[in-house]
Parts: sequence; C-alpha cells; structure tokens
Amino acid sequence: MKLPHLSNAAIEGGKGFFKSQNREKLMKGYKRKHVAAACLYLACRTEKEVVAYLLIDFSDAINASVFDLGRVYVKLK
Repeated sequence: MKLPHLSNAAIEGGKGFFKSQNREKLMKGYKRKHVAAACLYLACRTEKEVVAYLLIDFSDAINASVFDLGRVYVKLK
C-alpha cells in the first residue's frame, strides 16, 4: 500500500486491529487486502492522523472498490 505520511502509531494500530480480527475470525469471507486496508483506515481515524485520509485513498492504493472497503470498515467498527 502506498500512502505517504502514515505514522508508525497508525501502522502499528492497523496491525493490531488486523491481528485481533484474524484471531477472532470475524472477517472470514472477506479478502485479506480489504481487511488490511480497512484496519489501517480505522487506525488512522482513531490516531487522528495529521494527514486526513479518506476511504477512497485506501481503495485506490489497493485497486479495490470503495464500496467493498466500506462494507469491511462498517463490520470492523
């Protein structure tokens, strides 16, 4: 994923969300890259990143539909 200016806290937070979702198997049936992007987006929102990212930025980075990522994000939230 190529998004500039992501802080280490946001990256680590995204990894933590992803690991917890995998451990609990809540995201079964979704593509891993969609779950990873949604976790990173969620971490950016909770860390209040200096650079404001939109969900469409993450969908462009992984060449996925913003609607698919939105479904995953809503399930994560």
